[in-house]
Amino acid sequence: MSPKIIFTTVKKYRTGQPERQADAPDDSSFSEMFEDIVSSKNVAMLRPNRVFNPPMDIYETPGLFIVKLEIAGIAPDLVTIEWVGYDLIIRGIRKENNVKKPTHYHQVEIHYGSFERIIRLSRRVNPQGTKASYTDGFLVISIPKSTSSRTRIVPIESQ
Repeated sequence: MSPKIIFTTVKKYRTGQPERQADAPDDSSFSEMFEDIVSSKNVAMLRPNRVFNPPMDIYETPGLFIVKLEIAGIAPDLVTIEWVGYDLIIRGIRKENNVKKPTHYHQVEIHYGSFERIIRLSRRVNPQGTKASYTDGFLVISIPKSTSSRTRIVPIESQ
């Protein structure tokens, strides 16, 4: 959804006046729009698709590739790690608590909903040796490098 659509929709709803030109807003219009969104009891307006990308580090040691994701608040049984070809796919979901919602949010930074990260690694990995651990909100995936040579001599059979 583009900001222009949000602007014209919010402005029309708030004032009941005909739609303004989206390309000529003034500062007060944006302030009103921001206030409407932030003071809304419907926080879903801030994240309509409810999908997020958790921060991730990927690094390499002499024998391993390491993928580290920050996924605090997500139960390990709600995370899946899957190999498809040379792609490592990590999916999960952070569920909201069923506690009573506040009537007014002052700041909203925690992402809820599903996530998916796809990492393409080189052909020098051994997917069968992949291991994962979850500690203090971090998922750490260790992928051993392949010990097999990438070059191979193919013998020619004669008939």
